Amino acid sequence: MLQRVDKPSHSVSVLRAGAHECQIHSAPVLVLPRLQRFSITLTRRQRAKIKIILALCQHSKASSAYAQDAFLFKNRL
Repeated sequence: MLQRVDKPSHSVSVLRAGAHECQIHSAPVLVLPRLQRFSITLTRRQRAKIKIILALCQHSKASSAYAQDAFLFKNRL
């Protein structure tokens, strides 16, 4: 059985405030806003991006240290 859900005409700021009411076959039902679920996903994506950036920075730092050591070793000869 498929139920048709009428989209509520709320602004984004109202959705951020909390749950909103939508109509399912003319019966008012309290539904969690989609933005709340989206924000959880967004937070996970942001954490993943931060991990990638940190890994790249550490790799760059290690490469820089290796290049510096190679330069110092070369100049000793």
